[in-house]
Amino acid sequence: MSPTGQETTRPVEAGMFCWHEVLANDVEKVSGHYAELFGWSVLEYPLPDETIRVFMRGDDVVAGCGAAPRDKASDAVRWRSFVAVDDPAATTTRAGELGGRVLVPPTDLPMGTYAVIEAPGGSELGLFRGGDGRNAVGIGAVMHNELLARSLAEASAYHRDLFAWHPVEHDMGSPYVVFHGGGVDGPMRGGAMAPPPDAKLERDMWLPYVQVEDCDATADRAVSLGGRIAAPPMDIPTVGRIAVLLDPEFATLAIWTPSA
Repeated sequence: MSPTGQETTRPVEAGMFCWHEVLANDVEKVSGHYAELFGWSVLEYPLPDETIRVFMRGDDVVAGCGAAPRDKASDAVRWRSFVAVDDPAATTTRAGELGGRVLVPPTDLPMGTYAVIEAPGGSELGLFRGGDGRNAVGIGAVMHNELLARSLAEASAYHRDLFAWHPVEHDMGSPYVVFHGGGVDGPMRGGAMAPPPDAKLERDMWLPYVQVEDCDATADRAVSLGGRIAAPPMDIPTVGRIAVLLDPEFATLAIWTPSA
């Protein structure tokens, strides 16, 4: 509970995004960048094969930073989001049946079980069961995940069938799909849209959004800390003000100041 009486975390349910991590070549440099940018503290958490950095907002766990795979191409540096599932093995099997690929099979860690899958369009998601069952919310937390999909219809159908998400299309100047859990009137799980024409994506990608108090000031601060602006701050009617940032290693992350 925050000093204002507002909840700083919420319970995690199956089908919700539950974890986010940035994979970096220089973990110390990149974790320091985000700590300065969002006011996060950084804790080291040892795993069997590596030590990851965990980003904290006060007592709340927000995200993590780990080493990018050394055997991958230039896209190894990236943000990766995880969806909570009840059965990682069954979900990876289903992903394969729907035309996806399993990049990392279900693997046990001290805090739970994870896997990594790739959708037919090339977007990557982690799957996770375990943890403390809470998500950080509010300023300084990841508040939204958005899929940039070259084929919106195919991506919507795949994620609908995999997670029992219900896609609802909205007209926001161009089609925007909102994924709902538990039916079309259920809570929002994420969103999807076609990439901007100048994006030239070779594969679909998920883009996490961190809630910030001042989108413009945070974008300026990102540049002062060695990052870049991929999309400058812009207003989205009824939604808020957003921007897309690149960290010092060019991993992509969005920021969002919601409408009052």
